[in-house]
Amino acid sequence: MHNYSNLKIDRTQAIAQLKTLGYQDGETIYLRFFYPDGDDRKDRDKGRKLEGEFPLLPWHKIEQMQTEGDFQERIYHLLKGKTNAA
Repeated sequence: MHNYSNLKIDRTQAIAQLKTLGYQDGETIYLRFFYPDGDDRKDRDKGRKLEGEFPLLPWHKIEQMQTEGDFQERIYHLLKGKTNAA
């Protein structure tokens, strides 16, 4: 298991990548955080949801969720889509 206690997201790089994927200012970006493989909670948990308006994403909350340990190694954004209601 990796130690992400000092994780800081390179926001400039993340914004550049999202722009390359076609995101524009003001669009909503949907994120999901999942437990890593091998974690017993993964089978009964559908992950945590977070969203933000591009490019002013909730960077602090994203970093916090990654460093808390529960969701290390598994963060995804939904490509130009919406989250489901679950």
